[in-house]
Amino acid sequence: MRQLDVAPLAHLTRVSDGFLRGCVGLSALDLTPLAQLTSVGDGFLRGCVELTALDLTPLAHLTCVGHELLTDCRELMVLDLTPLAHITGVGNRFLAGCAKLTAVDLTPLVQLNNLGIGFLFGCAGLRTPSSMHDATFRRRSRP
Repeated sequence: MRQLDVAPLAHLTRVSDGFLRGCVGLSALDLTPLAQLTSVGDGFLRGCVELTALDLTPLAHLTCVGHELLTDCRELMVLDLTPLAHITGVGNRFLAGCAKLTAVDLTPLVQLNNLGIGFLFGCAGLRTPSSMHDATFRRRSRP
């Protein structure tokens, strides 16, 4: 499976655990039909090992995501989190195991109040992990 047409799911506002988990042959995904989603369960896009890039723009209405969002997407190299500006909570292991990820800008996550354990764990390709760690916890420590 190289691409997946999710257009028939355009009416969904929430997806449960395991949606698109382990799609090892998925190399491209257009999330535009999922623009109505407000929450996703655990394991959303976990283990999509051939996914190199992902446009999150259609997910601008998300406010909460479960555990293991985009975990073990080993080929993912850059991810723009700007569309996730309304997220208030992220479960454990968000982006963990994305070994080729080289950059993540955390500044769009202005509404984030809860970040689970294991965030960016095993992302050996990050060029500035210390500044990302500082940015993550500086945001959480504000009154």
